[in-house]
Amino acid sequence: MPSAIGERPVVERAGTSVPIDTLEAQVQWIDQQISVADGAIDPGSAEQLWRKRVGAMNSLVQLRYVEAQRIDM
Repeated sequence: MPSAIGERPVVERAGTSVPIDTLEAQVQWIDQQISVADGAIDPGSAEQLWRKRVGAMNSLVQLRYVEAQRIDM
């Protein structure tokens, strides 16, 4: 049975585990920057933060997909 994308596998590969942890930490940091600014940031900087967040999330989804594919094999 394939694992759901939202679940981390019990056994992980170091090649995907470290980058996934790094990306998750990056998303958390960006989220904190966005929430701390809470409207006090200029629109250009806010857009840049959101673009970084979207990029990090896209990379995270791709790595999680690769991780899930390897586990299902």
